[in-house]
Amino acid sequence: MASAIKKEIASEVYDLGFFTLIVDETKDIAKTEQLPIVLHYTYKSAIYEEFIGFQAAAELNAESLKDTILSVLNSVGVDVHLCVAQ
Repeated sequence: MASAIKKEIASEVYDLGFFTLIVDETKDIAKTEQLPIVLHYTYKSAIYEEFIGFQAAAELNAESLKDTILSVLNSVGVDVHLCVAQ
């Protein structure tokens, strides 16, 4: 079910042609840094903030965070080149 929903989100973003990215970081109970990843966009006159998922962060440097975010977007099928803001 989650896969189908993520495909629908990717399709809406592709049709629209742009999205904004919301990413934060927080430690879970096991002290693992987690990145919640959310896509924000408008589609058919409605505003959406779609939660893509949590991803564990290997490190908290810029390159590692970038790689993690790109990996998640790629796995969902969202083209990072459509990102207009973060």
